[in-house]
Amino acid sequence: MGINPEEYIIVPIITPMLVGPGAITSVMVMVTYYNELSVLTAILVASLATYLTMRYSIYLVRLIGNNTLRIFARFFSIIIASWAVQLIALGILGIVKAA
Repeated sequence: MGINPEEYIIVPIITPMLVGPGAITSVMVMVTYYNELSVLTAILVASLATYLTMRYSIYLVRLIGNNTLRIFARFFSIIIASWAVQLIALGILGIVKAA
């Protein structure tokens, strides 16, 4: 079972999401609301979960199937979009309060 050449596009898309400016900004925002130990713990847990998911992704796809994977992708897209809206709203509220 080889890798479909179209799947190579995933690497350039995923890498900035894991370690890009959005991740760094998220950590900076979270540190303002939570203590550093909580944020560090969250980063470590998320990193471990990401590693395990990537390491065993082939087995996970076989286990849950492509259709279920598509459902998860849509669901988590909505979660990420709502998180983005929340961060934007918090930023706007911070600017308004500072003015």
